Amino acid sequence: MTRNLLILLSRKTTGEPNRATLLVRWWPKFVSNRVAGISNPISTRRYANADELLSWFEGWAEKQPGGQPIFAYVHFLDPHAPYDPPSEYRSKFKVAQDVSASIPDPGAWSLSPFDAASELPPSELEDVISLYDGEIAHADWATGQLLELLRSKGWYEDALIIVTSDHGEEFGDHGNWEHNRSLFEEVLHVPLLIRFPGGFMAENRLRQIVRLLDIFPTVLDVLGLEPLDDMRGSSLLQSISEEEGEASFGHVDKGPGGWSISVRTDRYKYILAERDGDRTEMVYDMAADPLEKTNLIGQEGVPVDALREMAQLHAKQAEEGAIHGTQRSVNARAGKALRELGYLD
Repeated sequence: MTRNLLILLSRKTTGEPNRATLLVRWWPKFVSNRVAGISNPISTRRYANADELLSWFEGWAEKQPGGQPIFAYVHFLDPHAPYDPPSEYRSKFKVAQDVSASIPDPGAWSLSPFDAASELPPSELEDVISLYDGEIAHADWATGQLLELLRSKGWYEDALIIVTSDHGEEFGDHGNWEHNRSLFEEVLHVPLLIRFPGGFMAENRLRQIVRLLDIFPTVLDVLGLEPLDDMRGSSLLQSISEEEGEASFGHVDKGPGGWSISVRTDRYKYILAERDGDRTEMVYDMAADPLEKTNLIGQEGVPVDALREMAQLHAKQAEEGAIHGTQRSVNARAGKALRELGYLD
């Protein structure tokens, strides 16, 4: 996974379940030492690392009044380019201290399968993946530390804890790097772990497809709140007895003339990509080919038409229900932060 996203929700056993103290620590606030007030020895790093974020969260937790429900969102970005784990994790994954993660630049508008970035020599690729593994291990340690803090505060037992990631990472698996350039499983397949209050449903595992958009309906269900009008996604509490999950859809937009959509069922994965009017389709049997190496387009018995129709219908519905942005002005500090993060030209 590329970004370890941790959502923590704790509530009182009595009182209004929809009253909460909200914490949103938006990570662009950590872009510079001056803004964050944090000493950052890594000049190329554009965000606080897990140690710094843990320290901040601990200070925040100490200020919370007792007996009140809380909601906290903690976003660890350590497993994210540039890959630069702490020295002990470099040693753990046998990476020299002076090795830096240098991956080919695929370009801002790169889209698979039309564009392919340069390959790395095997030894360099191994080092890059080891650095990434070190960052994952560091984030994993930090997650454990955060859970221990919840236990020490007496918050753990009644907490709803959700650990997930917003996307994975490519390392040349299908000819590209990082993320937001394809809809292959190395980007879309992310972990999702849920610890319900009181340990309810401990050790249960859903085998069918679940989606990140199912998280919000699940949270509302646990809190006994009604779903919102036109809310997408389904509560995972209602999926326990189901053998098959709902189809999962993906979409990546790479500017004028470039886009890709996908649909994943329990058996098949379909991808439709277009660049300047040139289209290509891919279908994979995920049971027999989980690494998506053999394109089944043109083979008899593959439900291409049905998968294509599902993907295109979802894309149409998504466009009709999209919230289109408007131009807004931002102050100089926010503009600098967004520009450094790549969100503004």
